[in-house]
Amino acid sequence: MFTKRAYASLKKGVTYWNKWRSQNSITIIDFAGANLSGANLIGIDFRGVNLRGANLIKINLTNANLDGVDLSYANLTKANLTGASLIGANLTGASLIEANYRHAEFTGSTLSLADLSESDLRVVNFSSAELIGANLTQANLSGANFTGAKLIRANLSQANLSQANLTDGNLNSSNLSKANLHQAILCQAELRDTNLQKADLEKTNCIQADLTEANLSQANLKLANLSQANLSQADLLDANLSQANLSHADLSRADLSRANLFKGNLSHAILVETQALFANFKQCVLTGACLEKTKINQETCFQDVTCHQIYLKYSQQQSHQKQESQNLTIQEFTEIINRLIGSVDLFFDDNIDWFVFLLTLQKIEVQYNIKKIYIREIEYIKKNSVKINVVIAANFDNSDFLKYFWHKYNLIMDAKGKLIKKQHLNRKIPTAIYKIDTRYQENYLDFDMASS
Repeated sequence: MFTKRAYASLKKGVTYWNKWRSQNSITIIDFAGANLSGANLIGIDFRGVNLRGANLIKINLTNANLDGVDLSYANLTKANLTGASLIGANLTGASLIEANYRHAEFTGSTLSLADLSESDLRVVNFSSAELIGANLTQANLSGANFTGAKLIRANLSQANLSQANLTDGNLNSSNLSKANLHQAILCQAELRDTNLQKADLEKTNCIQADLTEANLSQANLKLANLSQANLSQADLLDANLSQANLSHADLSRADLSRANLFKGNLSHAILVETQALFANFKQCVLTGACLEKTKINQETCFQDVTCHQIYLKYSQQQSHQKQESQNLTIQEFTEIINRLIGSVDLFFDDNIDWFVFLLTLQKIEVQYNIKKIYIREIEYIKKNSVKINVVIAANFDNSDFLKYFWHKYNLIMDAKGKLIKKQHLNRKIPTAIYKIDTRYQENYLDFDMASS
């Protein structure tokens, strides 16, 4: 217990204390709530001492042995812990603001709810440490070792974690917004529901990391390795994933809207129900990827992609079934993308009858309860030959649409032909008027059925 003798021994200096302590190692010493602020205790052996709630402001504990010490709720503001050993120490709720931990050892220690904001923790060993709910805002953790550490609900916003090792770490529900994780190691780390908004993860190693429902909006993941990572339901809105490795990654139901995946590797990635509106897949590798119900639009870029095989059913991808879509040509891949967009190309070799064309679309809308069929593009290929790309419902099979369209179109053309046979009637020709919806960037085609 806390005694006058123990305190008197401490006042005689570190050398005397360590010798006295070695002779009284069984004695329990209680310095709980003690005021040791500003004390110079370099190299002291405090093992087995209770320092709970102690005032240790500006104390010098360089190279001190604090293994297993109870420092819960102690005030270590601006303390010098350079080279100190705190293996298994209890620092729950302790204040460690602006403390110096250079080369300190925190293996297996408990720092839950501790305040380490703005602290210099470079190259510190936190392996297997518990930092649940700890405040590490703007802390310098460059090169720190967090292997197997628990950082659940920890606040690491704007912290410097460049080249830090977080392998097998648990960072679920933690705040890493605007944090610097450049070249950090996050292999098999748990980051579910973690806030990584605007974080820098360039060249980060996230192999097999769990980022389910993580917020990675506007994050920089350039050249990051996310192979086999779980990014299901993650928010990657406006994220930079250029040249990132996403092979075998699970991106199901993730939001990749406006994300930049330029030259990314998405081979065998899962994009089931993934939203990729306005996303950039230019020069990506998509071979073996699953695009079942992937939500894209006409602004989603697939220019110069490499894709020898694609899966449109998740079950087929998982069972490695042989696909009809092997060794895809550019045209075949384009057709698949059009199907996902819900668009189809209509080719007219002869002069198109615009009145019949419009009437055919209207009848299909009514018959199959399609809200609106939009004309996205009209391309004149050669004289009297035109290609029209129309946007239909995404769940409307393209081959079925083509069958229904040409059946209706030909029926109406035949009926019209019989009606005007041997009669000299003016043919009605539509004037195409384009309007652009600035919100959806889709082309609408109205028809002014004026007589020629």
